[in-house]
Order: sequence, then C-alpha cells, then structure tokens
Amino acid sequence: MGANSFNVGRDGAQLTIRDSIQGTVNFNGMISFDTKPRTKKLESETIDGETRFRSLPNGHEGTFEFDREDSSVTDYFANKEANFFANLPPEDVFITHTINNMNGTVSQHQYIGVDLALDDDGTYKGLDKVVQKVSWRASHKILLSGS
Repeated sequence: MGANSFNVGRDGAQLTIRDSIQGTVNFNGMISFDTKPRTKKLESETIDGETRFRSLPNGHEGTFEFDREDSSVTDYFANKEANFFANLPPEDVFITHTINNMNGTVSQHQYIGVDLALDDDGTYKGLDKVVQKVSWRASHKILLSGS
C-alpha cells in the first residue's frame, strides 16, 4: 500500500438524483454527501439466561450540503410542497452514487425508495457563504456495478 491507497471525497462525488416528475434533478454547488446504513437492533433474553442479538438492515440515510449557487435546491422543494398541497402523489426518487476506486475500478450503487427533505435553506449573513442542507432516507441500497 502506498501513499495513494485511500479514497478522498472527490473520488465518490458523482451523484445522480432522479425523480419520477422531472427526471434528473440538478442541484448545483454540492460540497458534501454522506451516507449511513440504518440498522434495527434486536435483542432476545431467553429463559435459559442467554442474550441473543441480531441486527437487521433498515434502510439508509444521509445528507447533502450545497453552497447556494442558484435557486435549484429551493425551487425543487417549493415544487415538492406545491405538489403536496395540490394532492399530487409523491415522486419516486432514486440516488445513484458512483465511486472511482483506487485500484482503477468503478463502483456504482443505487438508493431506491428515497425521501428528500430540505433541512436548512440557508443563512444569509454579511460576507458568509450560504449553505443549504438536504437530508435523505432510502428503503434499499443495491449494487449496480463494481466489486
């Protein structure tokens, strides 16, 4: 293993968000993306005095952060809210995450059953940059390609 044996953020920065209403969703200015598996942890205390454990997959969750470059994030969630109040069905959302591995291969995973939420539309203050935060949850993560 050499000095270049680990990934850095830009190696996994290729993200595609698609929804059933507008197709590819383009949020500009992404500065971070994180993903975490969700696990339901079960515990059984049996009559023989043993404690048994089992962890079950229970979806995935994460966040995006964006430097506000335009109104793409704000507009998407304004439309989502308008669709809700117009009694339209919720959109189907998918996130595809492509990672350039250090051995030259490419891994690609897709999150399905995604729900996006605008957690922070930004703070406007003097000469500070405006950062927007979006959280997401997904039912499943599937391997599309890679090792």
